[in-house]
Amino acid sequence: GFDTTDFFSLTETMIAEMNRDERVNYADMMLRTLNHLRAYVKTPTLSFDRVTYNFLSQLEDYLKYTAKLSDTSIGIHMRNIRTVMNTARKKELVEWNHQPFKVYHIPKGKKRTNMVLTPSEMTAICKCEINEPLMSYCRDLYCLIFMLIGINPIDLFNATHLTEGGLCYTRRKGGREYSVKVLPQALWLINRHRGKKTLIDVMDKYSDYRTAVKRVNYKLKEIAEICEIEKSVSIYSARHSWSAYARFLGVSRDDIASALGHKPVELPTV
Repeated sequence: GFDTTDFFSLTETMIAEMNRDERVNYADMMLRTLNHLRAYVKTPTLSFDRVTYNFLSQLEDYLKYTAKLSDTSIGIHMRNIRTVMNTARKKELVEWNHQPFKVYHIPKGKKRTNMVLTPSEMTAICKCEINEPLMSYCRDLYCLIFMLIGINPIDLFNATHLTEGGLCYTRRKGGREYSVKVLPQALWLINRHRGKKTLIDVMDKYSDYRTAVKRVNYKLKEIAEICEIEKSVSIYSARHSWSAYARFLGVSRDDIASALGHKPVELPTV
């Protein structure tokens, strides 16, 4: 059951339940919010009634100018606070009409348009400690696409086997034959997620390709928030990032375009 003492104790109870349900990453994010709140109010308790429009506005200023957080990070913490307040209202721990988020607008941060990750951002995603199975699975797919020179997700999901030369497949768009060398790290991920009818098990888990991509992208967005990456991290950004790295290392535009399966285009640089 929920501890009904105050905002802090309710949040601690919710964090404990998240850990119990193996939602460890969510629990960690909520704990960060709790720590920022404690540092701001500097009191052992925080009553629900104290969380008002003015309180949230002043907290936003503290997070921005004292804690030096970005608008994106502030938005994450404010949404966590809203989650706790909504839980308190549902549990009748606070008056139903006490809804400060009806007038307070959560910062949205800058629109994420850049899809190319820096090496440090890519490393953060690869090394981020993830305990939620689905989130870990989606991270593996992201890394695998990058390792296989930006293979199109639909081609990876429908590939059937490996050969001595690596991964051989027919490009869905255009019907061209491809062969990609599979390095040990990529082979380890493939073996970890072997499918019944296809090389990896994505189509065993999802009814169709679009559903799979939508679900993977949803989890990748959450991973980006955990890593505090303010970019558009999706399954396709692995392709964009690979092409940028290849160009940076001197690979010709024509070769990159050939690897990605389309005509030469202007590619981003790192």
